[in-house]
Amino acid sequence: MNDAVRYALAGLDAVAGVALCVYSFLFPVLLVSLLFEGVGAGIVTSLLATGFGVGGGVLCLIIAAGERRLAARPCEFCGRVHGRSPESRLDQALGWAFAGA
Repeated sequence: MNDAVRYALAGLDAVAGVALCVYSFLFPVLLVSLLFEGVGAGIVTSLLATGFGVGGGVLCLIIAAGERRLAARPCEFCGRVHGRSPESRLDQALGWAFAGA
């Protein structure tokens, strides 16, 4: 699969995951109301809908992170992306890294 396609899929999946999590922002409020008000037919269906929304959103974000990682073409043996960081612990890091730390 092309790298640009992988980045596009990761971006669209991340947008979908964030949208699902924003849609389900009332999930903690519904949990608290379930504790204080008791079980009702309306609250259970709302709790299930928002709960699945949160679960689906988090799952989409995890998949987007994995897809973005695959787009960077990591090494098959060590899992690192060579050329973007010091190759060993003995190599000195870049100057901006020291300034930032």
